[in-house]
Amino acid sequence: MKINITICTYNDGLRIGKAIESVLAQDFEDYTLTIIDDGSSDSTREVVSDYLEMDNLSYVRLGKNVGVGQARNLSLLISNYDAISFLDADDQYLPSKISTQVGIMRANRQPLHQNLRNQSPLADHNEIDYVYCQVEHVDLDGSTMTMGRIQNLFAHHFPNVINPSVNRFDTVLLTPALINKRVFEQLGGFAPARTGEDEDLKLRSLMFGHNCYFLEESLYRYIRREGSLSLGGQSDLPDKTDLGIDEFIDRKRGMRSTLSETEYADQFKHLVNLDKIEIDEISNSAILKLQETIPMTSKTKDLLISRIDKQ
Repeated sequence: MKINITICTYNDGLRIGKAIESVLAQDFEDYTLTIIDDGSSDSTREVVSDYLEMDNLSYVRLGKNVGVGQARNLSLLISNYDAISFLDADDQYLPSKISTQVGIMRANRQPLHQNLRNQSPLADHNEIDYVYCQVEHVDLDGSTMTMGRIQNLFAHHFPNVINPSVNRFDTVLLTPALINKRVFEQLGGFAPARTGEDEDLKLRSLMFGHNCYFLEESLYRYIRREGSLSLGGQSDLPDKTDLGIDEFIDRKRGMRSTLSETEYADQFKHLVNLDKIEIDEISNSAILKLQETIPMTSKTKDLLISRIDKQ
């Protein structure tokens, strides 16, 4: 099983080194690491330069900031993987995170929660799509607690999704999960948003019928800092509760009886379109395949080729 770990970063030069070191400390060694520098103007490039000789590292620096949703979409298109895990540049993995989650996914243990099986296009699908883990929160004062953030958005509509054995807490973060590639093959990419893209993908996965396995072991360390978007920040995606989530879900359920599986899946897709992306640097000429996998303007394609030629 080919594993990719992706770090998307923007002006996290003071913290990204520890994030990378937590990846290098994994007891699972067969992985590739992709770092998408989303237009940083701080010391990020200098810090990352210490790791650019790694054979399993690909580094891409963008000319302008596009937001985490699009930065992750870029990694999805250029990375070679069967399963992928994301890491925020100011957080850390615990050493056994990837090996533990890979073991669960390989064993294909029965998921703890199956989502609306009789109403999804995956009614006969029993493989694991997400392996989640608990999160160790490090607060501003250095204190720690093992608890996900309360996430009530799905609790009313999908009461079986939140593991009752962990006090009905669910993490708003997507980064603790190891995600099977088929999730993105079926749902497309992330919403082109700067915040809220995690919740959006989770909702689409729940409606589509993907399986989640929840580990009660803490394998991801979330480092809270001032301005953290995932603790109190505002999403720039519309609030689904304001949009009328009951009507939204009822509409999706009704579609299942009238649409084919492919047509139904298309209702959940965010098509990846990076035609305005500007790439300033890449660390690996093998990423030349960008030209074939990403819809981009001729100006951006010429820029990419010129950057490769200069390296």
